[in-house]
Amino acid sequence: MASRVMPYISDLYAAMAELHRISTHKAVVCILSPYAHSFPHASNPMFRQKFDEYTPRYFTGTFFQPSGSPLCPEIPDYPAPVPPFDFRLLRMELFYQYPFDDSLYEAEELEVLKALQSNVVHEIMYHFAVVKQAITPEELETMSRQVYPEPQVLLERRLRGQRRLNSL
Repeated sequence: MASRVMPYISDLYAAMAELHRISTHKAVVCILSPYAHSFPHASNPMFRQKFDEYTPRYFTGTFFQPSGSPLCPEIPDYPAPVPPFDFRLLRMELFYQYPFDDSLYEAEELEVLKALQSNVVHEIMYHFAVVKQAITPEELETMSRQVYPEPQVLLERRLRGQRRLNSL
């Protein structure tokens, strides 16, 4: 689990290659990072890496789109080079900033807002499967439906959100 540390890494591919090397086939790696299109994160001079919906496509030569996750769009005009490791996306989750973190917005509305303006999403979390040998899309889809550990900070965030909804 890498919670809010990946933006500080100077060589992301080297770090991902090392994670891949020490992991077993089908290990699950969770990454929580600040969202690239949020001004407080984009202006942070300490952040060397940016993370958004496109990022998972740069971590594999064989992309898998899990059915229960937000869309990871294709990379237009600049095809992603095949990396020296293989992390397949199992789940991607967006955590919205106030006031977009409220239940006032439907998922489709949030997608439009996110596409049109910055400062809608605060953080992004990925769960990746480490792939070191052949794996089928069915295996990945089954893995994508499993429950995996999350950073403690997200559990607290989910509880706060639930309390806010219960108080309405």
